[in-house]
Amino acid sequence: MTSSAGMRRLGCLVGGLLFVQSSVVGAPSALERIKAAGVVVICLDPDNLPYSHSKQTPPGFDVEISEWLAKELGVTAKFHWVDTIRDTALGELLEGACDCAPGTAIDTSAADEMANLGEKVLFSWPYYSTGYVVVTKDGGPQPKALAEVKDRKIGAEAGSVADYHLNLKGYDRRLYPRQESIFSGLDSGEVTVGFMWAPNVGWMLKTDPQLKFKLVDGYSPEPDFRWNVGVAVRKNDPDLKAALDTAIQKLVATQQAQRIIASYGAPYFAPFP
Repeated sequence: MTSSAGMRRLGCLVGGLLFVQSSVVGAPSALERIKAAGVVVICLDPDNLPYSHSKQTPPGFDVEISEWLAKELGVTAKFHWVDTIRDTALGELLEGACDCAPGTAIDTSAADEMANLGEKVLFSWPYYSTGYVVVTKDGGPQPKALAEVKDRKIGAEAGSVADYHLNLKGYDRRLYPRQESIFSGLDSGEVTVGFMWAPNVGWMLKTDPQLKFKLVDGYSPEPDFRWNVGVAVRKNDPDLKAALDTAIQKLVATQQAQRIIASYGAPYFAPFP
């Protein structure tokens, strides 16, 4: 799986479409409507493991987390599978195709010039944080901060957020067309470490035991390379956000989020302030 798939949820931040909801006096709120129907409709990508998949088992950690949250709300999860060639989860949310979009990077400043997305959605409490992590060969260096390898060559995906910020910070990069290609650079010694998107590289290492690489123990994504992740709802559905916040706080406090995400090989990082 390429990081372009893994980064779809970040792309959602700038891909929303305008949603106009009529205001009817006395109309039920989103949460009232969901509870009356017994179903919460959730926008997800149908082919984007380790996050979500419409047909495979396991179905992805955002699917499992969505089902857990729906149960806490006292309803059933129904999935609206987004055609990601044409649309985004947040775009479909704003058009009214679903009630919420989990797996959304929380960034209220993100805004398309036309959509002003941050003005149209509310973000729940985060259930985890994620970002870019350092990957090495077995027996390779174990930097706990990027600054420790600033004088070494770092493998990154061309055009990625990692590439952009590494360049701004003056790191020596060797760029590759896809995240998987970084493994070949590590294997040949072209690069000392790889800088890769955490959930995707964790999933690749879990599902391909022939890959002899590892995430650096004790390394956590650093500022500019990390995001909190939660659930997006429409701006005029604050009651649904409040109910999700309560459920997510329980999800995190009971370590259920950590167990689900870790089962897909993805490193779990607690939400940061």
